[in-house]
Amino acid sequence: MVTALNHNGSASTVPYSQLDTFRPSRNARWVNGLWFSSLILSLGVALLAILAKQWLDEYTSRMRQPVSSLRRWAWRHILYSDALTQWGIGAMVSALPLILHVSLFLFFAGLVAQLRDSDVIITAVAGTLVGLLIGFYVVATLLPLAYGTCPSVTPLLRIVHRGMARSKTFFQRYGWVKP
Repeated sequence: MVTALNHNGSASTVPYSQLDTFRPSRNARWVNGLWFSSLILSLGVALLAILAKQWLDEYTSRMRQPVSSLRRWAWRHILYSDALTQWGIGAMVSALPLILHVSLFLFFAGLVAQLRDSDVIITAVAGTLVGLLIGFYVVATLLPLAYGTCPSVTPLLRIVHRGMARSKTFFQRYGWVKP
């Protein structure tokens, strides 16, 4: 449409055949895919965090209801606490930061991909900063495996640690590693 305006000086229509043949570049599709995935994950985390907060408020409200005896209160406490465990609320809440981390890294990947076609220097600077951030994240996440008192333990590290323990047990069971 801009080309038509520039050549004719009037708002002539662009032939439909030109609109029909438009295909976004592969890079544009990647960038959009990364950014929309990032947006969906981050908004999903926000929604789930709000829901979890509401669920925990309801749990607190139930626990503060008046009771006729301590036995009744203990029974109610066990009932509702077990329900939180059975429905996996703790695991879901623990997974939210990891999902947000994935969302952030998807956004960064889309940013670097977007910059790749524009300016080599800006792409190099942004790529270096993103690489340093990812490097720091990986080191900070894995450091507690080597140093047990390191405070940067995350749910992701717990998953890695459990996987390593299961692998070790598996290999010991079949005699590939000595106990």
